[in-house]
Amino acid sequence: MTFAERAALVRALGFSPRRATFLATVALHSGYCLRRQYEAFAGIKRGQSAQVFLDGLVESRLANRITFRANRGSIYHVFGRRLYAAIGQDDDTNRRHVSPPIIARKLMLLDFVLTRPDVDWYATEADKIDLLVTRLGVPTSVLPRQLSDRRKARTQKLPIFLCGTSSCVNFVCLVTDPHVSAVQTFIQQHAALLRHLSDWTLTAVIPRRYATDQACEDCYCRALSAASMMPASREDLEWFTSARVLVSSGNLRTLGVDDLRRYRTLSATLGQGLETHVIKPLIVYHLPHSYTQFGSFPGVT
Repeated sequence: MTFAERAALVRALGFSPRRATFLATVALHSGYCLRRQYEAFAGIKRGQSAQVFLDGLVESRLANRITFRANRGSIYHVFGRRLYAAIGQDDDTNRRHVSPPIIARKLMLLDFVLTRPDVDWYATEADKIDLLVTRLGVPTSVLPRQLSDRRKARTQKLPIFLCGTSSCVNFVCLVTDPHVSAVQTFIQQHAALLRHLSDWTLTAVIPRRYATDQACEDCYCRALSAASMMPASREDLEWFTSARVLVSSGNLRTLGVDDLRRYRTLSATLGQGLETHVIKPLIVYHLPHSYTQFGSFPGVT
């Protein structure tokens, strides 16, 4: 089911196209939303229109209103079963009540998703498998455990997106600690999959002033190196291609000890002979908003 089809089904519940699109986005990516997020999405200034919409969700039992601090506004948990049934996600974990730190992370992710209405998002585990396996031909054996095992797929909530006709797979990683450990964990868990993609990129989404671009880049490079995925230079690629012909034919007389060491290193670095894969620089996106209504929880201070 495409996103447009899901939004149309939500619209059939009695919502305007704009509100249906927002609700479908919230249900797929977060389950929780803020008034300011709807106002930004709808392009409206603070006023009664947004509040009437959100109050209506609460009155119709499609959402709950949650308040952590009286002077920080309300959080809305969109959980209505008929809404999720409309988009084919009856048992989605976004319907469940979660702890304040997880709510904060869900709102951070939604903030980023709402900045990219121009891309095609793949939010559910079925959407991702269809993209990676059916369309891109990735073996199911190299999928992250959460995706390859449907019993564990509920924990894999970070979305993927494509831009227009580009085949570059764009991954998203939410960073909520100053050591940027989430980037390293992402590379570790996805290394086998990434080696089978000809073009991919990773965006690290970070709360305001929580980690520097340099810290993110350093962690990214360390993680790629640990996974033997550092990008090779054009010179290395050309040399490796020539050397591989000699190694494959057993003609090693022209290769010295240093050449063989270089060959083994590049072979491991390039991964399973996929020397044409592209590893792009890490993209860092700093969220412009504060999440202090959640208190001093990890990643939201």
